[in-house]
Amino acid sequence: MKWHVAALRFEIAMLRHARILRKAGFRPDQARDEQGRWVEEGRDEESSGDQDIGDALELSAQRKPDGHHFVPRAVVSKFELSDDAISEFENAKTGKLFAEKHGWSAQHRTYNEAVEQKLEQFLKSNMTRAEDTSAGQARQFVDEIKWSRDPRIRGLNMKISTREIMHWIRRMPRAGD
Repeated sequence: MKWHVAALRFEIAMLRHARILRKAGFRPDQARDEQGRWVEEGRDEESSGDQDIGDALELSAQRKPDGHHFVPRAVVSKFELSDDAISEFENAKTGKLFAEKHGWSAQHRTYNEAVEQKLEQFLKSNMTRAEDTSAGQARQFVDEIKWSRDPRIRGLNMKISTREIMHWIRRMPRAGD
């Protein structure tokens, strides 16, 4: 029972930390110099003008696993959303998962179906077309998914969070060590 309480406290601390980072404008994908300091984006003094290679590298980097998308790509591709909304949905993810491979499952398929239904409801309730969805509306929808009480959505999100928490708890030193 104690470890359940500890796990919940850890999860709350992680959520608070993530909220603070988000408020401060932290973006893990922002360019940095060799000392780890943020650099001004849009300025590349070493650019040789060959943008095709840079674009190809960027695309290959995007294909690497980087966590669970709260609004899955399969759902996003079914709607003709604005570029701003697509960008918000692409960036709304847990970040790298360390515990185990985040794979495909029947539960994930159910999650996708539930998120798709929620997005349809969201668009209807806000009386907006998919292509007119703003970045703010996309963020609002992501928050609805993150904190959803729908068991099809909450179940998978909690499973992923719990798995990550347990991964780190197992690596913590024990009291007698």
